[in-house]
Amino acid sequence: MVRPEDEVFAITSAGGVIRTRASEVRQTGRVTMGVRLMNLAPGDTVVALARNAESAEDAEVAEDEISEIGDENNDLGDNSV
Repeated sequence: MVRPEDEVFAITSAGGVIRTRASEVRQTGRVTMGVRLMNLAPGDTVVALARNAESAEDAEVAEDEISEIGDENNDLGDNSV
C-alpha cells in the first residue's frame, strides 16, 4: 500500500526505471484492466515495483537537520580561541 505523497518505482528487465508519485496514478476499480505506467519494448518485462523508502518530505527534513547541525558547528568554531 502507498500513500498519495509516496513515490513509486517501476524497474524493467532492460534496466529502465520510472519514478512517479502515487497520486499521479489514476485509481481504478477491481473489474478494470489497470493502468499503464510505462511502455515496454518487445521482450522487456517489469521485474520490480517499489515504494520509495524516503519520501521527498523526509529528504527535506533530513536536509534541514543537516543544515542545523552545520550551523551549530559553525557557531562553536566562532567562539573558540
